[in-house]
Amino acid sequence: GIDFDEAVMAHVRATLGDALEQADTSDPATREALAALRVECVTAKELLSSDSDATISVNLPSLRTQVRLTRAEFEDVVRPMVRETVQAMQRAVQAAGVEATAVKAVLLAGGSSRIPLVGELVARELGRPVVADSHPKHTVAMGAARVA
Repeated sequence: GIDFDEAVMAHVRATLGDALEQADTSDPATREALAALRVECVTAKELLSSDSDATISVNLPSLRTQVRLTRAEFEDVVRPMVRETVQAMQRAVQAAGVEATAVKAVLLAGGSSRIPLVGELVARELGRPVVADSHPKHTVAMGAARVA
């Protein structure tokens, strides 16, 4: 999730050119605006799980604008990270000595499991159905509580 947040922030940086780099980070108002921008990036990431695009407001003392990010652009940026995660899952199954055919379904956990690309790539690469809880941010905690 944090890597995806940073990918959105990188998109904003690339779109704005040097504007963020030139911001006076010694100014408390600028620091506050940059913190708010990070929140905007997280919100945009979450919106892109259900919307085709998101608008990120940039409200620096020296710059007020908006940056648009489409789901397709976001997916292009995060696809390599999702693929790395799928490969790690495959290695974990192999290391556990479990035959891939013994895995009946994959339960996705965490907020990033709401990103459509995550489920699509996991299902395609592992050849197994994907299941997601209605509250994926809480899946691990709920499972741990059940076991305890």
